[in-house]
Amino acid sequence: MRVDRGVANSVATSDGRMFHAPGLTAGEQVRFLVLQRRLADRRGDWIEQTATNLTGAYTGAAIENLPIRTMTRRAMPKPDPDHAGTFLPNGGRAKSGLNRAILASC
Repeated sequence: MRVDRGVANSVATSDGRMFHAPGLTAGEQVRFLVLQRRLADRRGDWIEQTATNLTGAYTGAAIENLPIRTMTRRAMPKPDPDHAGTFLPNGGRAKSGLNRAILASC
C-alpha cells in the first residue's frame, strides 16, 4: 500500500481512502485572532514603555540600520562532494531558531 501527503487531501492511500487534517472551528479562529492581536498589543506596549524609559534616562541615542532581511535568510544547502544528490549538514534548524528569535525581538 502507498500513502501520499497532499494539499487538498492531507493523506491519500493507494486503496482510495482519504484523510483530512482538522482545521480551526469558527470559535477557535476568532480566539486565535484575538490572541494574536493581544500579543501584538503587548509587544507594542513594551516597545513604547521601554522607549519612554530610555529617553528619560539618557541624553543621546543612536539607531542602527540592521539588514534584517539578509540576517534572516535561510541556511543555504551545501552539496556533498562525495555523494551526488545529497547535502552536508548546514545548521538549518539552528538558523531557523535564530531567525525566529531575531524576528520576535521587535
